[in-house]
Amino acid sequence: MKDTIALGTFAGAVATLVLNLLTFLARLVGIRTSTPWDVAALLFLNERYLGTGAGFIIGFFGSMALGIATGVVTSVLVKFTGSDYAMLKGVLAAEALGFAGISLFAPILGIAGFLKFEPASNFFALVGLFVFGLTAGYIIKKLQRVDEAVS
Repeated sequence: MKDTIALGTFAGAVATLVLNLLTFLARLVGIRTSTPWDVAALLFLNERYLGTGAGFIIGFFGSMALGIATGVVTSVLVKFTGSDYAMLKGVLAAEALGFAGISLFAPILGIAGFLKFEPASNFFALVGLFVFGLTAGYIIKKLQRVDEAVS
């Protein structure tokens, strides 16, 4: 894929689906963690809407938007620094942007303050963002089309 933005969009969307599926499976087996879609829903909705159909739908698309943005940043990073260690670059971008969002932007916006009292959610976010970064980096590395050098 030649288009860096389209590649990042695709990689971010797939990686977000993987992250959301991983979170869903963790909750299914009894791991008590906040979900990416609940945190994303708080960008748009009052906390009382978490756990509702509207909260899930808005949160799911919000988490997709954040994931796509992270995928695009990763794709641009890989384009300008080279595709060596693309998966590591994906992990670094995902962890940096994810934790900047949680620790910097969420408090500024006055949302998701409960996360400071949920060590399991923070640990799971660390693991989930790691998997997200690996997934996005892998997709970018495999689908990136390098233009021939002009001599």
